[in-house]
Amino acid sequence: MDFAALNKGKYVPALLGIIAMLIGIFVLGLILLHLKSVLVPLAVALLLSIIFQPIVLFLRNRRVPTILVLAVVALTLLLVLAAPGYMVYASAASLTRTFDSYMPRIEALMYDVEELAAQIAGQVGLDLADLDLSQIIDISSVTSIASGALGEVASLVANALLVVLFMMFLLASVNQLDTKVKAAYEPDTASRILGIIRRISLQVRRYLIAKALVSAGTGVLVFLVLWLLRVDFPVFWGFLAFILNFIPTVGDLVATLLPTLLALLQFDTLVVPILCFVLLWLVQVVMGNVLQPRLMAFSLNLSPVVVLMSLIFWAWFWGIPGMILAVPLTATIKIIFENIEGLRPLAVLMGSAPAQQGVAVIPADE
Repeated sequence: MDFAALNKGKYVPALLGIIAMLIGIFVLGLILLHLKSVLVPLAVALLLSIIFQPIVLFLRNRRVPTILVLAVVALTLLLVLAAPGYMVYASAASLTRTFDSYMPRIEALMYDVEELAAQIAGQVGLDLADLDLSQIIDISSVTSIASGALGEVASLVANALLVVLFMMFLLASVNQLDTKVKAAYEPDTASRILGIIRRISLQVRRYLIAKALVSAGTGVLVFLVLWLLRVDFPVFWGFLAFILNFIPTVGDLVATLLPTLLALLQFDTLVVPILCFVLLWLVQVVMGNVLQPRLMAFSLNLSPVVVLMSLIFWAWFWGIPGMILAVPLTATIKIIFENIEGLRPLAVLMGSAPAQQGVAVIPADE
């Protein structure tokens, strides 16, 4: 390094910029970590408000009072969340309480695995006569993990009221942005800004609705498959599949394996677990690779590395809720970057095939 040039101030602005960026990232991390209880419901409310925005505008244009519009939206959302939420919570609590009833089957399976491992090891000259899986796998930890997951679900349900409250504030000001922008800028500039805002809002809304429909369809199909196979707690597994569908790859795998493992514990035959795995895998493949691309108005084309890093980042700060929100938030950020000229290169870097991807532009008056 040229210390003389450094003393003259040549590198000082760059170094100060790097230091400021690192401080900013550190402060942002602290905010995300310590304000999790507020920011998670706020993020959910922001995404939901984008979905409900056209309904609110439609009713307001029909001269329906704002307070009545917000009350209808809040009541509808609470009713939609309350019934499934109660059923899922009851199923999860029942699953946790009755887990001990599966212990004889778990012990029998572990004994069979030990015998099979000993036979295979004997054929290759290894001695596994003293193998005891119970010393390797702590079954009691499964109950604690299930209880922890149940606590996360209960926390999400408890935050529903906070989500609705945030949504009411966001939707109450939905028609004020146009007036403020027109008052703050010249007509041409205001028109361009509002056009960008409308395109971003429309694209994010289309993505969220398509993703929600695919996730809901996946949850219903998972419920039907497990109900027909007589696997315990199909409502819980269907809701879990709906939630986990927002987590790419890992969520689909977990939503397939967990009911299959329960079927393995519930039934003495392998036919039902095999059918369960195959049918649930087919549901995930069809819904994720066939139906979802057709419902999407455009392809986001997120890079797998970006998806992985977003999962790690949000899971680090917000845990399971962060993993669920990771892809929707990342997709929203990419859509914003695509519609702002100066940030468009960042959207290209977030994609997986820069040579092939095109920027999805939707007319502002659509």
